[in-house]
Amino acid sequence: MGGFFDAPFCFGSIFILISCVPWKYGINRQQGNLSWANQVTFQPISADKFRAAQYIHNHSLPSDRVQSSDEDPLALIVALTEKQALISRAQLHQVMGGNQAKLASNYLQAHRLLKNISTYYELIDFGLKHNVRWYLLNLNDMPSWSENIRNYAKFRSGDILVFNLKRTKK
Repeated sequence: MGGFFDAPFCFGSIFILISCVPWKYGINRQQGNLSWANQVTFQPISADKFRAAQYIHNHSLPSDRVQSSDEDPLALIVALTEKQALISRAQLHQVMGGNQAKLASNYLQAHRLLKNISTYYELIDFGLKHNVRWYLLNLNDMPSWSENIRNYAKFRSGDILVFNLKRTKK
């Protein structure tokens, strides 16, 4: 009773011993060569796209909708702008099937028609028809768009352009 080796003392001693061993012998364990890092990590979003999403986030209203020219397969633009998209993660919606897949297919078809537009007002009409206020364009996705259309961009960072599709006078 109350001896030197009673239960609380033993458990406390064991706990201290167990917690000190990794601290003493594992101190250099996490240092070393990280040459493997590039093989197991990737950057799914460019700095330009991040800046464009930040621009939309800072200049948009809570009710605005956004659309990305690559159809945002990982929903990164949706997450960074905190806006609803017309179409994002299309593959997921198609796998779900039913009305969700049908709706996603219709939106994809409408969006893919933008590849052939010749005027900025066709982009505006797309925005009005589908309630999209912001369009984020990667120039590689729509190479046929003329410089005349590109000049309407409100923000540009590298190959990424942002269009505000609020209706303006012709």
